[in-house]
Amino acid sequence: MGSVERVQALWRAKPLAQRMVAMVIALLALGLLMASTVMIGLLQRHLTQQIDEQLISSAQTLANQTSVSASGTQSDTPTPYYIRRTVAGQPDYIQYYEETIDHSGTPDIPQLLQVGQVAATSSGWTNPVTVRSDRLGATWRAIAIPIVSVDQNGTRAPGVLTIALPLTDVRHTLTSTALYFLITGVAIVGLGGTLGSYLVRHSLSPLRSIESTAGKIAA
Repeated sequence: MGSVERVQALWRAKPLAQRMVAMVIALLALGLLMASTVMIGLLQRHLTQQIDEQLISSAQTLANQTSVSASGTQSDTPTPYYIRRTVAGQPDYIQYYEETIDHSGTPDIPQLLQVGQVAATSSGWTNPVTVRSDRLGATWRAIAIPIVSVDQNGTRAPGVLTIALPLTDVRHTLTSTALYFLITGVAIVGLGGTLGSYLVRHSLSPLRSIESTAGKIAA
């Protein structure tokens, strides 16, 4: 006898009340799992969209700051942004806040846009993308836009501005929400199983009386 046949035999050997309660619990668990998956997916999409909107709204302001230093610096002002300005013929200018890097790691941002080129979008900017971090489990959301940099001599040079925001808070929110759904789901399944067991046994009590009477008649 195969494993499937053994499972079917064990299932048929169970009393009808136990099988009905098991099906109620299974349906509750499946429904809650599907609802939780959909809700967490929608929440993740909404939170990521908020990060993208924040990136896009900040990118234009940063792009207008065309005159910059050529060396990388750490920002003294608390900011969640990681900024990389690439200008032709100059070293990359990178700006970040140390505590943000300590919390979310350093983003590993590839060259999203080549210097002197524009993205194949209506705005010429790249679409926001998720990039990895050197911290395990941490990710960032990044966007790149073409810019024109002006040095102290007034020389104009093409460049690319890449800015990123950490998704650490989004991940923490999703984890907390998933834990909340798990605890709530276990409570609902437990309560549903208890209530379902009572209702099934109460509904099947006339059948047990008939079964007992039939047994006595047969005896």
